[in-house]
Amino acid sequence: MGCMRKKMPVHLKIEEWDLLDKLVEVILKNVEGCVVEIGLGTSTVILNKYAVQNNKKHYCCDISMTKCKFARKLLNTIVFEMSSEEFLTKFDDSPIAIAFLDGSHKFDIVKKEADFLLPRMSKYGVLFLHDTFIPEKRSSISEVFKLRQLLENDSSFQVFTFPFTAAQYGLTMVMKRLECYR
Repeated sequence: MGCMRKKMPVHLKIEEWDLLDKLVEVILKNVEGCVVEIGLGTSTVILNKYAVQNNKKHYCCDISMTKCKFARKLLNTIVFEMSSEEFLTKFDDSPIAIAFLDGSHKFDIVKKEADFLLPRMSKYGVLFLHDTFIPEKRSSISEVFKLRQLLENDSSFQVFTFPFTAAQYGLTMVMKRLECYR
C-alpha cells in the first residue's frame, strides 16, 4: 500500500485484527475527520494504511519510545511520545473520524480519554476500545470493560462489542446516536 517507509516488524499479527481492518476502511472512506490513537501497536499499521489512502491526519500517542519510533516511520503520522493525559492537553484537531484507545487499561484514565474524545467525534465517527472482553485470567489487568459497560448503559451511544477479535481480547465500537448530534 505504500504507507510505510520500512518493512513492518514480523511480530505484528495483522490477521488477528482483520475486523478492524475492514471497519476502518469503510469508516475513513465515509466519515470526515482525523484519526486519533492512544496506545500504539498492530492497530497503528491498520489505521495508518487507511489514513494515508484517505488523506487523513493520524495522531499517535504512546509513552513507549520504541513504539513512537516505529510510528514516526509511517506516513501522515503526528506522534506524541507522552502520557495520554498530557496528549489531551495538546491535541486541538477536530472533528475525529476514528479514535482508538489501547493505552492505559485503568478505568479512570481511559474514561478521561473517552470523555475528551467523544464530544469531538464527527457525525458517524467511531470510538474503538480494545481489551473490552477479557478472559477471566486477565480481568485484573484491564479495566476497559468497565468503560464499555458504562457506555452500554448510556442512551446517548450505540455500543457493540466483538468479543473474538483484536488478538482475542475484544473490540468495542462506540458511536453517538444520531439524535445526539445538534
